[in-house]
Amino acid sequence: MKAFVHHVTLQWKLDLRNKNVLLPYYIIPLIFFLVMSAVFNSIMPDYDLVLIPSMIVFSVTMAAVLGMPVTLFEIYGTDVKKMFHLGNVPHYVPMAVSVVSSFVHFVTLSVLISVLGSLIYGASLPSNIGLFIAGLLGFVLASEGVGVLIGVFARKQSDIAIMGQAVFLPSVILSGSMFPADMLPKPLQYVSYVLPAALGMNAMNDGTVWMILVLVGIMLVSLTASFFKTKQL
Repeated sequence: MKAFVHHVTLQWKLDLRNKNVLLPYYIIPLIFFLVMSAVFNSIMPDYDLVLIPSMIVFSVTMAAVLGMPVTLFEIYGTDVKKMFHLGNVPHYVPMAVSVVSSFVHFVTLSVLISVLGSLIYGASLPSNIGLFIAGLLGFVLASEGVGVLIGVFARKQSDIAIMGQAVFLPSVILSGSMFPADMLPKPLQYVSYVLPAALGMNAMNDGTVWMILVLVGIMLVSLTASFFKTKQL
């Protein structure tokens, strides 16, 4: 256990030094948050009510599907994995380390957005803080599950960008983070519920318990599939 904690701490520090991870984890999401929050606040009178959940959805989705797979591919997609085999390290350990390390990053990012959104833009949290936190944690875990899938199933570096954008763009458009989801055609509203971003946005805003359970289910299915995939690598 001590070795695992040390590995997580080391991975967390390495993530902060890796520009391919630092950019989608912190820099781009926070710049987008600071600029676009001001824009949306000026054109949507009630945007302050959903500012925090919507910016968390955008930022965590970007970090999970565009940043997290990079660290996993650097291990499972290269000869680095052979070093773990030679050291008799179980195949799932790098994946588990990445999940825990990224979880800390994503929660930190969410807290930053919540605090800055409240201080700078007067944004308010949903009335039920407990369900908001539960929805946030479920969304973060489900997003990590999708990020792990991309990282372990990508065959080459370019696959990460293609697969990541294939998830990120529909998530931003259909989740309701950029504009109200009820503006979408009904069929697209139903399709959006296969995306963690849409489920997370609704779970954090409305505290819908079944959506939180679906998010946990997405996380479990994704990590299980990734577990067996890493066993084959």
